[in-house]
Amino acid sequence: MAILKPSDFIRIIWRSFYIQAAWNSERMLSLGFCFCLVPFIKKAFSKSEDRAIFLERNLQFFNTHPYMASWIMGATIRLEEQSIEEARFDTKQMDRFKKRMSESLAAIGDQLFWGKLKPIAAMLGLALALYNKVLGFCVFLFLYNLPHFYMRITGLLRGYKLGFDLAKVVSLSKYKEIFESLDKFAALSTGVLITLLGFSDFIASFPEGAAFLAGLLLMLILLKLNVSVPVALIVLILGSTVVGGLIY
Repeated sequence: MAILKPSDFIRIIWRSFYIQAAWNSERMLSLGFCFCLVPFIKKAFSKSEDRAIFLERNLQFFNTHPYMASWIMGATIRLEEQSIEEARFDTKQMDRFKKRMSESLAAIGDQLFWGKLKPIAAMLGLALALYNKVLGFCVFLFLYNLPHFYMRITGLLRGYKLGFDLAKVVSLSKYKEIFESLDKFAALSTGVLITLLGFSDFIASFPEGAAFLAGLLLMLILLKLNVSVPVALIVLILGSTVVGGLIY
């Protein structure tokens, strides 16, 4: 029994961009999660008592990656619709499912966006910004937000389609190949950035070039030791600064 119209899903997706607006240290994203589902709550429950029960159940501790929360929203809507249709509410099972999926999606989102896509988009944006600041900025926003928007939109729709079956298709191991490909692309992006820097004024003088290459060497060693890309980039900046200070 489909309760929502396509326009309602659009409203939920739009609201999902504000899921962190009511973030708090006690229950994390639970208030934002319920805010996103207001269009569903209004359509599914006509009595204020039923709405209160739904909110009380979903205002418990909830934390996941904000970009991936829409997957759980979609699944929650589907499961609530089924419960209303069957007049049977297994709240414990739904709570366990929600907790399990929030943990899996948090792990995927943290690695995918914070650990992979953001550094890659930043490096490519920086490379282009050396020649055109506006273009570099726009490319960074595009490369980072294209998968971000994709996850928000398709996550809600796939979560709604799959319901409990979402647990079968979402796991950290299933994204292993994607993460490995992004690591290789990150290395390629670093090479592109280095090449472009080679023709810029940034390494036109020997001290600056030597400092940068020393930091780069240390960064590559850390990447070989499976240190995360963000940490390696920080080492690149700090290493270049230290070596540059010693040379000068």
